[in-house]
Amino acid sequence: MVDDVVKTGVDDLLELLKTDTKIPLVDIAKKLNVSVDVVQAWVDFLVEESIVGIEYKFTTPYIYLNK
Repeated sequence: MVDDVVKTGVDDLLELLKTDTKIPLVDIAKKLNVSVDVVQAWVDFLVEESIVGIEYKFTTPYIYLNK
């Protein structure tokens, strides 16, 4: 029996955040090749679950993984 693993865009986002400490939201969208709105929706949910955090520098949101 083969164990198949399904990866989602959120999984890719979390993997990306493991490699960099803080990443601008726009850069995440570019690296994952999805729209900023989609990434924002993912981040909103992950912030509510205390998995990631958002830090604003001027008007740029930076996303980071909570430890």
